[in-house]
Amino acid sequence: MEATSTTLTAASDAIGKQTQAGKEMAVASATINTFLSAQKAYESMVEVPVIGPVLAVAAAAAAVVAGMKNIQSIESTKVPEAKKYAEGGYIGGDISHAMGGVNINAESGEFIVNKSTMQNPQMSSQIVAMNQSKGNNTVNNSPAVTHEDVAKMINAQKVFLVEHDISILQSKVQTRESNFSM
Repeated sequence: MEATSTTLTAASDAIGKQTQAGKEMAVASATINTFLSAQKAYESMVEVPVIGPVLAVAAAAAAVVAGMKNIQSIESTKVPEAKKYAEGGYIGGDISHAMGGVNINAESGEFIVNKSTMQNPQMSSQIVAMNQSKGNNTVNNSPAVTHEDVAKMINAQKVFLVEHDISILQSKVQTRESNFSM
């Protein structure tokens, strides 16, 4: 039983005592430890001449009381509820995936945008506007994101060619065409 308790304690530590699963494992470990302590307390006193059995019961009872207080303490630990973003929104803070991320409550049909996309001002402003539109293409009863807005966002990076670049490309095309026709 001690090995089981040790395993449960290690699992609780690994998962995190501030999670529901970690809390349940900690309670299971504490329950096992309570009864192991009661048994050891009883065994240590029962051999005392004359009053040993009485002392053994009292020691075991004290171990159970202490263990139950420990279990109550674990059970009273509040497990933080996952934040709900039913209306969407920005998840703040400096917690990365490597640090365990931020626990959120999402539902099917929702879409999560990664951090690097949200760090792009052009993308993030459009994503925020789309989220605020709640699917009806308005923000505060004003037109919001249109297909033109999306096209502008996609075409925000303009490519410029100068005459020299075009001449080089034309020369390469002519060389390939002449090599092909031989």
